[in-house]
Amino acid sequence: MKKVALIPGSFDPPTRAHAQIWKELAPLFWLVIGIGQNVSKPNALFRPETRKTLIERVLKDLSISADVLIYEDLIDECAKRVGADVVIRGLRGIEDLSSETAIQDYLDRRGGPPTLYKTAPAELRTCSSTFVRGLLPFAGESADRDLEVLLPRAVYRCVCRQLPLMRAWFLSLWKDLDAVGDPHVVFEDLLLRYSDGVREYHTLTHVQWGLARLEDMRRELGNTCGIDWQIVKFAYWFHDAIMDRSTDNEERSAELAKTVALKAGIAHMRALHAADLIRSTAHRTFPSEPDAAALVDADLSILGASSEAFDRYEHQVREEWSDVPEELFRKLRSDILTKFLERPTIYTSMYGQTHWESEAYANLERSIARLQCGVLP
Repeated sequence: MKKVALIPGSFDPPTRAHAQIWKELAPLFWLVIGIGQNVSKPNALFRPETRKTLIERVLKDLSISADVLIYEDLIDECAKRVGADVVIRGLRGIEDLSSETAIQDYLDRRGGPPTLYKTAPAELRTCSSTFVRGLLPFAGESADRDLEVLLPRAVYRCVCRQLPLMRAWFLSLWKDLDAVGDPHVVFEDLLLRYSDGVREYHTLTHVQWGLARLEDMRRELGNTCGIDWQIVKFAYWFHDAIMDRSTDNEERSAELAKTVALKAGIAHMRALHAADLIRSTAHRTFPSEPDAAALVDADLSILGASSEAFDRYEHQVREEWSDVPEELFRKLRSDILTKFLERPTIYTSMYGQTHWESEAYANLERSIARLQCGVLP
């Protein structure tokens, strides 16, 4: 029977260095990864509960069975509670030894388990959570590439360059809605949903794209159409929150949005309206009022994007449905895209028709022709 090893840390966020250490230790110990609050790092990137989910996703990708817990007491008390035979601390280099020695002295005085030290491979020793958090304010393509190298894929899907901007957008919207409660809890729940491993297109990038299109519409139209821009944007945040192979994703996403809105003290009618708006993104009928037209057109705006952006979207959709056989996918996808061409107009709002309609027709016709010729995105 394996001995139990407690690996404590803040893991904010978990990095490739952490993942490599877990991978090397898993054959030797039953791992208990303990997420503690480091008082020397008061400005956390994620709540402990979010970090726990991210660690569990990394472990799943590595095929490692382990326990992950959040602890608020001292390391020795946590070690006793989980029955740890040893505490294992990760070291980046010699600079960590002084602080780690102080922790070991403390554990020795309290009769805690012995501590072992483990270093990551040389190429990952500068890969720290602190360094990752330091990169985020410099969001851009180069920083994003660095993040992709430093983070496991399951974590990178959350901690990409969109994160600071998207969090700021959500907190601003929460304030504008006069919502109560902790917006970080709601935002991080959405972040985890949109970073689920099955997604390739319906990710946080899709949310960012659509919200940016809604803001473009708001700036041009203002209040001339009587659109409740705040509740439309709230609905967009949630419109793909639930995504699986069932046929009621929009309904379940709508109910989630309504529940969150009511809990946040948003007026009952606005909460119901947000849910109805999300149901309209099933694209079964033409929207009948301006709020729904704005939301649905923003959701479909990728159809009228540049050919490069549209082709990237098509490739990502294929990746999301990669388990569907090629011939069946080509038929189903061609049928879906053809239905848009058969509509009187692709977009409902005058804004959508003016800005995206012609490009959308060109993109759809080109994609359908490729699919019918046996060419996948």
